[in-house]
Amino acid sequence: MSFGFAVGDFIAVGHLAQLLYKDVYLVARGAPEEVRLLMSEIAIISQSVDLLIEEVKSPTSTLIRAGESRVKMVNEVMKQANATLKDLEKFAKKYDFGDREGGRAKLKKMRDKLMSAREKSSIDELRTKVQYHNGAMNLLLTAAGKYVAFSYL
Repeated sequence: MSFGFAVGDFIAVGHLAQLLYKDVYLVARGAPEEVRLLMSEIAIISQSVDLLIEEVKSPTSTLIRAGESRVKMVNEVMKQANATLKDLEKFAKKYDFGDREGGRAKLKKMRDKLMSAREKSSIDELRTKVQYHNGAMNLLLTAAGKYVAFSYL
């Protein structure tokens, strides 16, 4: 029975969030505060997406029973979160965050680049977008009765 949710798409968003968290985690040790805060927000969005996936898989879901407008809202929130995570993925690729074999010198170079004011504002902009999506997902989860206690890392 279809309820208008593309669970596969949700899973892809969750997987992307988890990959980005792992990639940013490598750089975050010793990195500017902006990167560490971004890493925390990515961890939260990853958890939120996992909970939303669990919720929409249930045929008795409060979100599904709320009707078509709620289904559209969940899909829109996930679409926007995916777009932001794709932007974040482009940013991470720019600095090869995912290059786990780069060694200590390469990580230091990335951190040095991230210290520039221009990059700090880009990181803050991305973090603000992820925070927005986290808030929207948290509202949806609260409406579904899934009270979430997130803690910053």
